[in-house]
Amino acid sequence: MFIFNLILIFFFAVSANAAEREAKPGSYLVKCKKGASDSELAALHQKAHAVVIKKFFIPVGLYLIQVDAGASFEEAENLYRSDPLVDYIEPNYDTHVQAQVNDPLFPIQWALGPRGVNIESAWSKTMGDRSIVVGLIDTGIDYTHPDLYRNIWKNSLEIPGNGVDDDKNGYIDDIYGINAITGSGDPMDDNDHGTHMAGIIGAEGNNQIGISGVSPKVSIAACKFMNADGKGDIASAITCLNYFAELADRSIEPVTIIATNNSWVAGYRPSEAFFAALKEHQKRGILFIAAANTRGNNNDILPVYPANLTLSNVISVTAHDADGKVLQGANIGKRSVHVAAPGADIISTVAQGKYAYLSGTSTATAHVSGAAALLKASDTSLDWISIKNLLIDSGKPLTDKEMKTLSGRQIRMWDSSGFGALTCKDQTINARLKPVGDIIVMKLGESLALSVIDINCAHASAKTLLTVLQGPTNSSIRIGLNDQGEKGDDWPNDGVFNGQFTPVAKGKYQLHFPTSFDKKVLVTVTN
Repeated sequence: MFIFNLILIFFFAVSANAAEREAKPGSYLVKCKKGASDSELAALHQKAHAVVIKKFFIPVGLYLIQVDAGASFEEAENLYRSDPLVDYIEPNYDTHVQAQVNDPLFPIQWALGPRGVNIESAWSKTMGDRSIVVGLIDTGIDYTHPDLYRNIWKNSLEIPGNGVDDDKNGYIDDIYGINAITGSGDPMDDNDHGTHMAGIIGAEGNNQIGISGVSPKVSIAACKFMNADGKGDIASAITCLNYFAELADRSIEPVTIIATNNSWVAGYRPSEAFFAALKEHQKRGILFIAAANTRGNNNDILPVYPANLTLSNVISVTAHDADGKVLQGANIGKRSVHVAAPGADIISTVAQGKYAYLSGTSTATAHVSGAAALLKASDTSLDWISIKNLLIDSGKPLTDKEMKTLSGRQIRMWDSSGFGALTCKDQTINARLKPVGDIIVMKLGESLALSVIDINCAHASAKTLLTVLQGPTNSSIRIGLNDQGEKGDDWPNDGVFNGQFTPVAKGKYQLHFPTSFDKKVLVTVTN
């Protein structure tokens, strides 16, 4: 069940975000005054821990400098700015091919700008590919919307309007997807929620209409499993998983489904049947991108499903606002929620060619799905594991002081500082997933599940070990956590390392995790 408000737009204002620029860290243009001697300038550069990269012919006195990475950029900048030898200092701003975006509402899409996913530089590399499909499991799509219809998936094996199940998949005229509630081939949206998500994922770009999606070129296939009131059931959701798996498996013109978007919540109890169906999606390399919910809860303490399902193809998403803080009311979880994405005052498509605002983790999830499609279009050799790791690992740090997700980041497509799914360099996530608590009481004979995520950009890190100290003697053992897809590990080489602790004696233990925060867990073993 969904509770949300749609506010139709009657006026628009251009956001100031569009004017923000990125700069190379520590790289500056310094204009020195006429008459400054070489020895004076050399002393100034040395004091600022900077080296001259280039001296320009025009204007006279202009230098490109680089401040040492170990120095304070702010202190160096202030030093140059206050020195009487210097006329001015400014950052060495990044430049890129300007994406020609002519969608009239694009200037108010803050979520695609520098405070969001920073998409324009990414679009200079790719604007997507309609051969890549995102499955939308929601209330359907208004596939006639002028800003969507070119990016709606078309079933090439079905003949429109002939009343025949041409591809023999059990659905007549499933041109754009299916309605899992009625069993028909018509996923028309009667609620607006699914259409709003579709616009975020892939409203057509550069068509001089409305907005642009994160991936301006993509194909969105619809599975309607919730009705006009925003209500559905697990059986219908499993029907959607079946439909998309069959599309991926068909022998003639199989469909490349990179991910399904799941901006919905089923409740607080997991479904074994849904887990099993989702495991089949994992085998097919289909990501399951899910909303963490917007109830103001901690998913570590009160798990919500399907976002809390512990399969490697699941990405659990919370929402952040334009200031880079987790949106008030959005669920958190530093063991269970992977990443944040824009979710405050998001404009997107709704029925009858209109547009509306919506906030919450639903909209955040759609941004991640669009980003996954764009990332795949940028490099078709990327598998689902690499795409997931890049999305959660390469983001820009949230401004919240407290860790509220396991990555502590918001998704980013492009950045000059090593962040960004398309520009990731030496960004790591090293965090404990299990156990959730820091103090554990267990009985002798029981085993405690251990899990750590350890990735660098797209790839898993090296072998991860955990140290266990026991009692007053501090006798220690080492437990190897495995990422080989065996002995409790979900999938090989995905960067999630698993193992278990089985104490042989009662007493107190300290589990020291190889993570960057929350390193120690205290365990008391009783009879």
